[in-house]
Amino acid sequence: MTISRDPLVADALDQLLPRIESDPEEMLARARAAAEGLRQRRAVRARRAGLLAFAMLALLAGAAFAASRFDVLPWFDRSDRSSASFSIDPSRRYRGPAPEALDCPSAGAGPLSCSSTSFLAKGRRIYLFAQRVEAPPQVSRGFYLEAIKATERKGQISHEDAERVRQVIAGSGDDFFAALAMMNVETIGGGEQAPGRPGYELVPPAGVPMWVACEAVDSRVQCHDLASSRNVAVGTPLYFLRSSPDWVAVPSRAQTLPNINGFFRAVMGRDLRPAEVRLMVDLTTLGTSSSSSGESRPEPAPTKTSR
Repeated sequence: MTISRDPLVADALDQLLPRIESDPEEMLARARAAAEGLRQRRAVRARRAGLLAFAMLALLAGAAFAASRFDVLPWFDRSDRSSASFSIDPSRRYRGPAPEALDCPSAGAGPLSCSSTSFLAKGRRIYLFAQRVEAPPQVSRGFYLEAIKATERKGQISHEDAERVRQVIAGSGDDFFAALAMMNVETIGGGEQAPGRPGYELVPPAGVPMWVACEAVDSRVQCHDLASSRNVAVGTPLYFLRSSPDWVAVPSRAQTLPNINGFFRAVMGRDLRPAEVRLMVDLTTLGTSSSSSGESRPEPAPTKTSR
């Protein structure tokens, strides 16, 4: 089994055609059609390469100051039996311990009461540590301008490209950057292909969560299903369930793209401007270009053998 944190929005935006004279709705619709059948890449975590790549992640992870006024999670929730989407509350922090493995024998619907155990412990409901929730960046117009400046200084993009991106930033509205700052949803997922059954993956039995968020409380560790969770504290340890003989094979679900233009229309009361679509495309493609040469490849997940 392998694990990934791979924002599908970035994959979707990477498909947008760079024709600025096109209607934004048409461009986004074309991107959705082109990206049907995209599968989430499997990796233990996506390492960031440079500030521009970090800025790209902000399309799904931003300051949650408006979360109480607008529920962003439903727009980007892709939780299923092997993946979990969740929103982050940067005002809350967890600084407690994160054991390498947890034994949660009664894992099912509702809260889980777990105990710290060994990575090699036996049992059907052993959860293994994956990572802690990271604080999202404070997204703003200045955030992107500084990211472009730093990336240009490092030679990761040309001066001409940097100037072009600055122009599209200037052509984007303040409400657009405020909407970006609300996109505080991340998705973490993993899957194990069913042996001899192409197109199927193994998942836990119905009602048993694949992903959980946990906090130490006295001598116990209290966990809950991470899927569709709201306002998870920064630093919260995330765990995934180690596979066991009672896992079942289900058809691999094709990932569907979020309605990006619909989200911005709901938040801003208007459609995206061509410059704003261009900006998202530039941040994605330029970030992908710069990270492909300098980013370390993800390590395998700590299941069956080693990390």
